[in-house]
Amino acid sequence: MWGQAGEGAAIAEQGALLEALRGGGGRSLRERFGTASGCRFNLPASTVRAIDLRYLARWAAGRRKPALRQVGIDELYLGKKQKFVTVESNLESQEPLWFGEERKKETLDEFFRTQLSRKQRGRIEAACLDMWEPYRLSLELGSRLPAGVRQVSRPATRQSRHR
Repeated sequence: MWGQAGEGAAIAEQGALLEALRGGGGRSLRERFGTASGCRFNLPASTVRAIDLRYLARWAAGRRKPALRQVGIDELYLGKKQKFVTVESNLESQEPLWFGEERKKETLDEFFRTQLSRKQRGRIEAACLDMWEPYRLSLELGSRLPAGVRQVSRPATRQSRHR
């Protein structure tokens, strides 16, 4: 009726652990106590991960997000099956904002349409991106950004150093 033996102690330990994390300022359990935190507190890795995710979700929900004035747009190559993911980020806070499933104009249009309000789009001053045609067209035609947004070309940084 009350669960297995030792279950109450584990729940009490998790509660004490969460209390200890409250003053962490957004740092996860693994950041504060190292990767061996499960061993240190006698918890399985899956429990440590679950505690981490719950704590970080609460922290993220309560924090004030920085204004988006400079947006970075790039793609990541994932491999033969998925190919590319489009990544939008806040260049000032260096935080990723959104991940789109493909490398298309429609993907970037979706970001501006669904993830940013008119007010947020109006605050954007600059966009840093490689001048790939679909991205450039999305900013010029489909993004609904203010007319004065500077488009800054991202330098090619992924070239091989062994040439």
